[in-house]
Amino acid sequence: MTVKKSSNPIKSGSIAKWTLIAFLFGGAGLQIVHLKNQQFQLGQEIRKVEESIRETHLDNQVLLADIATLSSRSAIQKQLSSRASFMIPIQDQYIARLAAPEVTRDDGILRTASTERFRQ
Repeated sequence: MTVKKSSNPIKSGSIAKWTLIAFLFGGAGLQIVHLKNQQFQLGQEIRKVEESIRETHLDNQVLLADIATLSSRSAIQKQLSSRASFMIPIQDQYIARLAAPEVTRDDGILRTASTERFRQ
């Protein structure tokens, strides 16, 4: 009489292979999710920087308009007439007159601006 062995062997090689494949797909999926989150965060930062640039550009435009109105001739005359500011004439000793470059002198310094030459 032959006794038939009834066994159900577990094929560990097949299980290990499919487990490894599952872990690879899971790791790839997690990597994709991580990259998408990073991309989203960088997009948010770019939006904030662009908004900051837009606001700064608008502030600059407002300041340029203010400079144009405050430096206009009528605005300056109005300030002068209201005695909010006053003008002091520039003294001759503070005016630098530009001339053609001279040949260097004994000290080796090339002088292109002078406050002494044109004084009377």
